[in-house]
Amino acid sequence: MEEYIPDNVDFIEIKSGRFIGDFAIRIYFSDGVNKLVDFRPFLESSLHPSIRKYLACIIHAEDKRQK
Repeated sequence: MEEYIPDNVDFIEIKSGRFIGDFAIRIYFSDGVNKLVDFRPFLESSLHPSIRKYLACIIHAEDKRQK
């Protein structure tokens, strides 16, 4: 099988990330762009048992702090 090697491809790398809060991270890219990514919707829609268990613990801890 022949390997495909594209010409003139600019690669963008993640240079760094900063924890913003809860499930949000600001990601800085090598082209100067930065994006705020909130992973809460992704995690809340997960059906994976370990993620569901983790979120249940986080929500329980948040509820305790609010009381």
